[in-house]
Amino acid sequence: MKRGIKVKLSGERLRGVELVLEAGSVRAFTGFNATLKSASARAILLALLDLQLVTPLSEELLGDRLEGARGLVAAEVEGVEGGVLGYVVEDYRLVLRAYLQSVKDKLEELRGEVRRLEPPTGGIASEAYRLIREVEWLLSGSRDVLKLKESVDTKLLSRAERLVEEVLGRVAERAGVRVEDVAPLHLTVTGEGFIVRDERLGSEVQVESVSSAVSSALLWELTKLFFSVPAAARFLVVEEPEEAMSPLQQVAYARALERLAKEMPGDNYAVVTTHSPYVAVALSAAPVYFRWDWDSKMYVAEESTLPPSFTLAELLLLKGGG
Repeated sequence: MKRGIKVKLSGERLRGVELVLEAGSVRAFTGFNATLKSASARAILLALLDLQLVTPLSEELLGDRLEGARGLVAAEVEGVEGGVLGYVVEDYRLVLRAYLQSVKDKLEELRGEVRRLEPPTGGIASEAYRLIREVEWLLSGSRDVLKLKESVDTKLLSRAERLVEEVLGRVAERAGVRVEDVAPLHLTVTGEGFIVRDERLGSEVQVESVSSAVSSALLWELTKLFFSVPAAARFLVVEEPEEAMSPLQQVAYARALERLAKEMPGDNYAVVTTHSPYVAVALSAAPVYFRWDWDSKMYVAEESTLPPSFTLAELLLLKGGG
């Protein structure tokens, strides 16, 4: 029998849901904008953090990222023991456009200006500190990669990469395209920044030339690394992976994530928040659908198949006027 985490989601304005997250599965939290999808996913990790069920590595990578969920959604969890490696890939990282050398130069310039100014109590100094924090925040995805690399087991990483390659190959074959069309870029993160290799060209390319594709490549890298850190259990939250992916890439990523959760060692759990029917439908487990109920003036979460208002077929019918 599969192990699972019993979860109860509730809130002052949320008519929540009780569900079981099975080990080796990925659950989609989907629905409309601003319906507490992300807050609910984060609340589960926050509950694990409050119960001290996460490992030190996950605490460092989670930090205060989860605190925004507190007060919005409460999660009660059962059936999980300690030693869970937890991580959340925030949606801002998925719309990261590029790691530009000019950004690094600007950051160093700002730091130099701040060192010559009085403590940041106002004016120019405060603005400089704000810009520094903003740039560092945007680039924190690369720091997470470097931190995860410190704990990665190379044999596990090789296994994760093989699993991902198999999924990419199957998706590409069924779609009648080459693997390089689905995953054209390979991303290496170093202390100096990103090295981007275009698999179609067989050479490195300037990061400035590939725009938001860098962020999707970063997501693949973070996901493989996360599942390559030895742990008895892992819990991953990925927010809106579709932001920088084509529809075919969305399907490939969802299926690769599910394959990693199922076949990598340990009890693996993952929640994906998404607006994409491609991501939601590609996963085996039924999604949790979030909506606003106008009669009760409450947010509602419920396990269900995707309602017509969220399916691509319905959108096409509406577009066609039929």
